[in-house]
Amino acid sequence: MPVVTIAREPPYPPPPRQESEDLSRPALAAMRVVGILAHLFGVVLYAATPLICLAAAYWCLQATDWWIAPRAFGFIVCLALAVVYLKSLLPRRLALPPAVIPVHPDDQPTPYAFLARVADDLGALPPRRLWFGSGIELRLRGRRSLLDFLRQGSWDFQVGLWLVNSLTLSEFQALTARTLAPLGRGRLERIHFKVQALLEALTEGVDWLDELGRSNSPLAVLGRAAGWVHAAATAPIRFVARILLRVGTPRDQAFADDLAAVRIAGSDALVHAVLRSDFAGATLREMDEALLLAARDGVYTRDLFAHVGDGATILREAHNDFTLGEPPFLRGPTAGKHAEVFEPGQRYLSGV
Repeated sequence: MPVVTIAREPPYPPPPRQESEDLSRPALAAMRVVGILAHLFGVVLYAATPLICLAAAYWCLQATDWWIAPRAFGFIVCLALAVVYLKSLLPRRLALPPAVIPVHPDDQPTPYAFLARVADDLGALPPRRLWFGSGIELRLRGRRSLLDFLRQGSWDFQVGLWLVNSLTLSEFQALTARTLAPLGRGRLERIHFKVQALLEALTEGVDWLDELGRSNSPLAVLGRAAGWVHAAATAPIRFVARILLRVGTPRDQAFADDLAAVRIAGSDALVHAVLRSDFAGATLREMDEALLLAARDGVYTRDLFAHVGDGATILREAHNDFTLGEPPFLRGPTAGKHAEVFEPGQRYLSGV
């Protein structure tokens, strides 16, 4: 008898029962325009600097009323600076944290199907590649370049394993929706997010030469030398770009992402996700300290997350509260309106 394979729909929480009418309220148009112009000015600054140096080198060649020595010196210096500044225009991405590995769709189809479902609910394109790691949260990353203005561009989605082990499916859905929310905004907001990500990659990212310098390749010395020269030459530009990144990022964007997550998963799931994530971070910190002491005695573990329950017990005993980190029990769909999860002025357990 032939074997019949039945495709199984990946688990996905149902939508919230009630939805507020003002969840899609946009940010102020003036703030959005100011943010786009600020970030766009930073990108233009990176792109125009090598062109200015090339123009200066050409001017040195055409300055026939100068002596040959100053002309040659100016031409060599300006041409060298133009080559150094051109390194900024290589495809760049924010440096990957340690212990982060890519996951292929054929190996883990369920997480990719879950991401595609959340992205579809947001009206966005799903990320191209999924990464798992231990020391990260949820992030949208990917290589960015000036070609992103001419093409759609692709994104990578980084997932922290500690979140997978500590959150429920609906809570993880809420955080995933909040992270993917910028890809489902309106056209102007998507352009702003793309320009902001490009400016951040140009300022704080690394290219293939920087990654070569961090590798064990025989050419790593050349990669490190190129990185040092480029970092010194672009220090003033990066200083200005960091200021523009702060000035041009309105707080309304974060609020809009929160509202998008509420629309997909509900407000209770988002609030409970923050509570569980904070408690999980504090638990892992306790376990790191306990396992570090055990390692000094020659005792090691194969699975960090197998000791999360012990860390939670230690943390609850220290606070004399055995309900610490647990969300309140809600008896109905509107019970969350009267439940206080975070006390005013309370500091997060994880210290963040």
